[in-house]
Amino acid sequence: MIKTVKITDFDYQGRGVARIDDKVTFIRGALLDEIVEIEITKTSKKFDEAKTIKVIKKNNSRVTAPCPYYERCGGCDLMHMNYNEALKFKENKVKNTIKKFANIETTIKPIIPAEEILNYRNKVTFKVKNKKIGYYKKESNEFIEINNCLICDNLEQTLKEIKKCDLKDVSEIIIRSSKNLLEKMLIFKATKDLDTSKLKGFDSIYLLKNNQYILKSGNKNIIEIMKNFQFCISPGAFFQVNTNQAIKLYDKVLEYADPKENETILDLYSGTGTIGLYLSNYAKKIIGIEINEEAIKDANSNKEKNNIKNATFYALNANQFLSKIKEKIDTVIVDPPRGGLDTKTINSILKIHPNKIIYVSCDVSTLARDLKILSENYNVQEITPVDMFPNTCHVECVSVLHRKSLEK
Repeated sequence: MIKTVKITDFDYQGRGVARIDDKVTFIRGALLDEIVEIEITKTSKKFDEAKTIKVIKKNNSRVTAPCPYYERCGGCDLMHMNYNEALKFKENKVKNTIKKFANIETTIKPIIPAEEILNYRNKVTFKVKNKKIGYYKKESNEFIEINNCLICDNLEQTLKEIKKCDLKDVSEIIIRSSKNLLEKMLIFKATKDLDTSKLKGFDSIYLLKNNQYILKSGNKNIIEIMKNFQFCISPGAFFQVNTNQAIKLYDKVLEYADPKENETILDLYSGTGTIGLYLSNYAKKIIGIEINEEAIKDANSNKEKNNIKNATFYALNANQFLSKIKEKIDTVIVDPPRGGLDTKTINSILKIHPNKIIYVSCDVSTLARDLKILSENYNVQEITPVDMFPNTCHVECVSVLHRKSLEK
């Protein structure tokens, strides 16, 4: 069904919004105030979804997407919008979401922009189907073969090299890279072993079989440098996907934490220890908690590699640790998964009543939900958005919360 509509708003995914017969329609590829021809792709009782077929009246911020797969792939959301407008969209998304769901008064600073909006991702996961490499279209079973992905780090030649392998038993390919040392890791998720002897240009090659990482050749880890720190990246551990923006993110965490040399910092969901170690030179003690044992091994390697003596890392569930801790914690840093903090973890943090909480979030909706609960005991002083994911609708945030009882 083809319709002509005027776009009156954006949703949080960067889709244009229009009303057809008093029913909301979300339209991919449309910008505010544009008049567009659309095709309905999905319908439900409450709303419809559509894609842009033709732009009749353009918004001045519209640009030609450089990626040939953009309209079909669905991995990026904002490649048809110039970067300044994309930053405004993300900043407004944070403001509107915090106002709507957190219902708190706080300062939201201007978003920290990225210097690179292409070739920035240091990790990408591809699907393999019938020996072809690609993505599945968003919310679809449609497979799209690709030869490059412009938001990933120097990928075209890498994919050509990988295609030397027989991929018949492979279902996924994961590529990890270090931006500053230019090291590269390749992981094949497969039901059987495969010959990788022809492959060149990889520092580390793994087979992922039955949820086990099996080193086939090269180094166990690749190494990334961030300022004066070296960090190990192992195949299954979390590491921020945008290295250069991660440095800006951690600088903001350091600014908000403002650690003193007599203070103890608790880093929950510490991953490979990057945030805690980044702050270690300024505090008395860093305690890192992470349930992923592989990540904790990396954290301890990173601690030794950087000759840091005042950090300790534990492979524990956050609540396990918080329920037993005896010593005074001055600042808690949390960087949880997209789902945010569960109620039990929030209550456990409130029981140890740190002076300050630094909340790093990759999902502003769950951030708003959690800040609303925490704001009963803490003042949310400030939130800074960081553009970790250019060309997508996603935005990272760093929030600083001060305990109310200290401010009376």
